[in-house]
Amino acid sequence: MLDRQFSFEAPRTETVSQIGRPLGMAWVPQLQSMSKPLLGGSDLLPADASRRLEGALVKMIGAAQEMVVLCSFLLASDRLSNALEAAARRGVRVYMMLASEARLGQEREEDDFSKHCRKHHEEMLRQLAPHAMIRSAAHYHAKTVLIDPNRPNAQGWLLTANLTDEALSRNEELGLCLTPEEVRSVFLELRHAIWERAEHRISGTDFRPARSLGAVDQPPAGLALVTSPPRHSIQDTALDLIEGAKGQIIVSSFGWALDHPVTQALIGRAKAGVEVTVLARIRPAAMPALTALAEAGAEVYGFNWLHAKAIWTAGDRAMIMTANLECHGMDDGFELGLSLYGKRAESLRHILKGWEGTAPYRFELEAKVTPDLEQVKLWKDGGLKDLEIAANRSVDLGTVEMRSLTDLLPERPALPAEPPLARELTVTWRIDPPRVATRAIHIDANGKELKKAKEDKTPMSWPAWMREPSGRRVVVVSDLAQLDEAKRLAETTRAKAVVMNRSVR
Repeated sequence: MLDRQFSFEAPRTETVSQIGRPLGMAWVPQLQSMSKPLLGGSDLLPADASRRLEGALVKMIGAAQEMVVLCSFLLASDRLSNALEAAARRGVRVYMMLASEARLGQEREEDDFSKHCRKHHEEMLRQLAPHAMIRSAAHYHAKTVLIDPNRPNAQGWLLTANLTDEALSRNEELGLCLTPEEVRSVFLELRHAIWERAEHRISGTDFRPARSLGAVDQPPAGLALVTSPPRHSIQDTALDLIEGAKGQIIVSSFGWALDHPVTQALIGRAKAGVEVTVLARIRPAAMPALTALAEAGAEVYGFNWLHAKAIWTAGDRAMIMTANLECHGMDDGFELGLSLYGKRAESLRHILKGWEGTAPYRFELEAKVTPDLEQVKLWKDGGLKDLEIAANRSVDLGTVEMRSLTDLLPERPALPAEPPLARELTVTWRIDPPRVATRAIHIDANGKELKKAKEDKTPMSWPAWMREPSGRRVVVVSDLAQLDEAKRLAETTRAKAVVMNRSVR
């Protein structure tokens, strides 16, 4: 029965927790550890705000005596450009291999190819064109800098990073200091690619067609791993590492293709129970592959700027490469990589594990609202959507009607199918009291319906027995204080409901 202190005028309010509400597939922010990525040695450096990797390249170019050979998709670093110009002015021959202008235009939508970065790249070309021999091709994607490859002081670095300010200071990137033997192996690959596979050369400040010399043979297999059709030693090595791994695999890549053999091999090993950890930049194009990896059992971590490509497996066998796990990279193009063992592989593991611990996001197949979740990146219908999860949101559930004042209060109306996204909801609703229908006729104590004229002359007493036009007989009150009496009257008259007079507010 209705509480006498109840007020129909005041809305009902309830707090509803949404902790545990399903969200579906989403990138969920990860609580980052306080530790920084561990550095395993001076010969393997991650890019970071200290710009140590860029500094090492500048220092090396400054030591060049005979030759600098550089290959990068982009060049947009003032320090490197100035170092290259200075080397050329003291008589060092500078050779540069860059992506074609057409390819740059196609990829401007990526962060590394923003208008600012491309403009910077073009400025570097104008600065260096008088001092260097520059050739380009759409398939040039390797990143490396070598000095004096034919001399005893040969030095070099293999990079995952384009030579840009952002890549060398902001991105998750890797740089591997090469041994003299590795420098010479990489140089042979670059020599063939620059003379036999270039598509354009810079003349003045313009790109003009370049012809193959037809005089430089493709080198035999060496320490340098390549994608340089018909050779695919990067892909072969990746598959060998993955298939031979027994305990754990950590893979980092910017690009991922679901149907590529390397991705499929990772999926197969994850399904077989191997612990597979994936580090990836969060991009819609990569999501089909990353979703399949997560469904196979891999742990998938997301980054805003990751660009490094590397594979580490238990037993300290590993590889650093410039190729993404896609057709353009593993199957075609010009890419470079190197196998790592022992201390080098262990250094790579430390860096990759450090990134894992500080990854901004973790991909969950069945993400749910948690007490501290404030935002997610939802993967749905082929797109990524940033969603904010407020601490509290208000929801008005409208009005619910009562059949009789003697009934229990109606339950809270159901929430909408898609309530606002929040950790808790403050829901309000109102109860509409049952009221007597208009033109209802009074009934006296003997069960006789009162005539209109008589009704006008006879003072009405409450609660009253009435018949509505529908034929339903009800007991009507003019005040909630009359409920006890109304209930007894309803029982004796067998009225269908206790309702309120229409004048009551």
